[in-house]
Amino acid sequence: MRDPQVIGAMWDQFADLGDLQGHVLDTTALDPAATTAAALEAWPPVAIGLPDGRRQRNWGV
Repeated sequence: MRDPQVIGAMWDQFADLGDLQGHVLDTTALDPAATTAAALEAWPPVAIGLPDGRRQRNWGV
């Protein structure tokens, strides 16, 4: 993605998350492995509903 307008629009949308701000995981000082570990720790497995009503495990990755 190289379009400055698109990147600017995305930046603006993420600048103020409102009520979702509490769900932000700051990975500024983390390498990819630490980011993955932190994300998996922060978001434990949850069941998600499929369109046909079945349930499937979502391991947060």
